Amino acid sequence: MNLKNKNHGRKLTGWLAAFVLCLMMSVAGDLCVPALPVTCVETAYAVTFKKRVPVLTEATAAANSISLTWKKVKDAKEYEIYRKNGDGDFEVIGTSKVTNYKDLTALPGITYTYTVCGTKPSGTKVVRTSYDPEGLEAMVPIPVVEVKSVAMSGAKANLKWTTLKNVDGYIIYRKVNGGSYYTAKTITKGTTAYWKDSNVEVGNTYTYAVRAYVNDGDVVHKGPYYDKGVTILVPPEIPEMQEVTSFSGRTLIQWGSVDAATGYYVYRRTGDGSYAKVATVNGLDYYRDTGVKAGKTYTYDTDLITIRFT
Repeated sequence: MNLKNKNHGRKLTGWLAAFVLCLMMSVAGDLCVPALPVTCVETAYAVTFKKRVPVLTEATAAANSISLTWKKVKDAKEYEIYRKNGDGDFEVIGTSKVTNYKDLTALPGITYTYTVCGTKPSGTKVVRTSYDPEGLEAMVPIPVVEVKSVAMSGAKANLKWTTLKNVDGYIIYRKVNGGSYYTAKTITKGTTAYWKDSNVEVGNTYTYAVRAYVNDGDVVHKGPYYDKGVTILVPPEIPEMQEVTSFSGRTLIQWGSVDAATGYYVYRRTGDGSYAKVATVNGLDYYRDTGVKAGKTYTYDTDLITIRFT
């Protein structure tokens, strides 16, 4: 705004013009009553301050945070940091007296938009600069879930993994005998670190992979996973030895049959020696060992009678 002083014929600009305007309005009984020239000067300066815009120069995502930096704004005493998700509204998430800020509350998998405005006190009020409505986007990545182990526990495959921070749950994928992955289970708690798969069959090979997910309203953000996964072969139960009988230079070994077994390996040791495989038996639950000799001691252990699958 430009004002002209009649006594001197010169134009007055900036804070001096605001002072004169304030004084004139005070005399007229208008805006500034009582006359406070200092307040009017600050108000005029506030208009200039509000036009300044701090610009974000960087928004860098790390494992559990997003770091922001921006250009300094003249006369700003502090900065307010704003964040929004998708098409939502900007909300203040923190303040900083320097030109950087680290957001430790960002959830993984969600793309946030950030912007900043500068502030300075003006009497009992706070004056704010303008802000960049476009801002900068950043997203904390959802890490890969580390699968620790898979092992049989009774008739179940017990899968364990390392939990992640700030996730809502895990999706467990399974494939059978080298087939394709499919969803076997969805875990709805981010603190759960195991799952027992009871839908397994003897003789099959199962491969598992785990990925974390984050809920974002109606949208589910899924993290990556190790395609190789972890694999386990569901072992058969141990055949139960039923009878070992020696007669006429031979030994008859009998055991209880095991479901799904198509064959058995028979192991034997002589005296205090080591066990060695002596036969492969197909479709039967007994074996006649004709390789024994009089005067020698032979041991057959049920733990060493194993099932063979074809």
